[in-house]
Amino acid sequence: MSPPPIEELKVLYKKIKKIKIARKYLAILKLYEDKSPRQIAGELFITPQIVRKWIHKWNKLGSKGLVDSPQLGRLPFLTTKEQGEVNQDLLKSPK
Repeated sequence: MSPPPIEELKVLYKKIKKIKIARKYLAILKLYEDKSPRQIAGELFITPQIVRKWIHKWNKLGSKGLVDSPQLGRLPFLTTKEQGEVNQDLLKSPK
């Protein structure tokens, strides 16, 4: 998959509402301005390793590669039914 042209990337950068993704787009835009990952990292106050990681994702997947995938996190300790039972117990007045 070839990355979108620079103008399309500029449009994506201006439209995006999430700061984390906007920073990634900005890093790629700066790459097209012939800046090195080290220079980009200095301007964005991140490490060059992070910039290289974003570049790799950009080269592999285009703009979709810069969007974070949802993280599931830890599974709940109680089932939904058990959570409901606990809530009911908490709503009862103490005896």
